[in-house]
Amino acid sequence: MRITGDLDETTSGVLQWEIENADGDIAEFSRSVSIPARGGQSVVWLYGKLPPTSSASSMLDRDWGFRLFETSEGERIREVANARISPSMALTATRPIEMNQDQILVIGPNSAGLTGYESIAGIPGNPALNEVTITSAGIRPNQLSDSWQGLAPFSTIVWGGANDASFSPGELDGRRDVENALREWISRGGHLVIILPGNGDPWRLGRNETGLGDLLDGLKPEVIEGISLASLLPALSIKPGLRVADKTLSVTTFNPKKLPPEWVPQLAITPKEVPSTFAHNLPKSLPMVWGIRRHLDLGAIDLVGIDVTDRDLQIQQSPRLPDTATFWRPILGRRATAPDGNTINTLIQ
Repeated sequence: MRITGDLDETTSGVLQWEIENADGDIAEFSRSVSIPARGGQSVVWLYGKLPPTSSASSMLDRDWGFRLFETSEGERIREVANARISPSMALTATRPIEMNQDQILVIGPNSAGLTGYESIAGIPGNPALNEVTITSAGIRPNQLSDSWQGLAPFSTIVWGGANDASFSPGELDGRRDVENALREWISRGGHLVIILPGNGDPWRLGRNETGLGDLLDGLKPEVIEGISLASLLPALSIKPGLRVADKTLSVTTFNPKKLPPEWVPQLAITPKEVPSTFAHNLPKSLPMVWGIRRHLDLGAIDLVGIDVTDRDLQIQQSPRLPDTATFWRPILGRRATAPDGNTINTLIQ
């Protein structure tokens, strides 16, 4: 909510959202705010719990009352503003999400291959999936909510493209509220997947110098350059062949013997071709570990060393890499095969 000041001086207040609940009563969701002086503006997140409904789209034309009160010593003095707002009035087009659908949020330039878990046009409900998952991509860190409540609808948050300033973890600098929201969301059962870029180290792994840095402290990754993409295909796709047969990429790896005790190996592969300059760094008789996991209370953090948000990697097959089920199944723990529409239609026939 954006509050534009019309008072002579900054004052304290309460912002309230009124929602009719399933019993027909009016529930009030509020939070304390600072009302700026005349001409000033402030932006604040306000969280409410919507009533259950048989169709999320039925909420689009429903309007809710919002009220702003001036307060003094914790007591409401007077109402200074009110408005009725409907989702249909939003500047950004809304996307209704049903109660039986999952949600994944992607901080990064694209969906990283997750759209295979979404519904398929002309095939209601996608019978190959346990549940349809809605993916929201292109989100910037500074657009995240300031409380875990705003992140609660998402089972997973994927953070990629961190070399781009728009999606850099440096965007958390000075935003302790957003960082704490992420921490509590993970602690309550959220799954944060950090996709590490093939070059650079925007997360400053092991040095506790960025947002969430203390959770990544003690890590000693090794970036191996020139790995044959073809030799990594079993981790990315069920199909053989690449547009550029000799395509190579850099992969962030971890020596399982040097991991801090909080972290465990999660994803590994034995590539057929490893540049000789890096071969000595791979543990003997062990595959190359490119994914690790840390549990935090009820949730988990994964670090993934193959950058599947890289568009140059994605275009190496059609449809784009990675194949949703092949790559994401071991990370998200899903059984669904996520076939495309052509495959499902063939099975139906």
